[in-house]
Amino acid sequence: MSATTLCPQADLTCDACIETFLDEHPGAEVWEHTYHWCDCPYIATVDERDICIGCGDRRNLAGEHRHLMAGRAA
Repeated sequence: MSATTLCPQADLTCDACIETFLDEHPGAEVWEHTYHWCDCPYIATVDERDICIGCGDRRNLAGEHRHLMAGRAA
């Protein structure tokens, strides 16, 4: 991860972060998406809820869309 990322797990690689997440949530379905507002590209479905692997927040499609559009405008 780069020093400019907003990722709360910046000291871990994405693979290590996913592995840590799956250790805590065995059986969760992990998938890649555009980017959560913390810049994490991975979401997991846990107990029928989609949450960000990096920060643990529930997925918010409107917030992610605003974040993506703000990045394109910059």
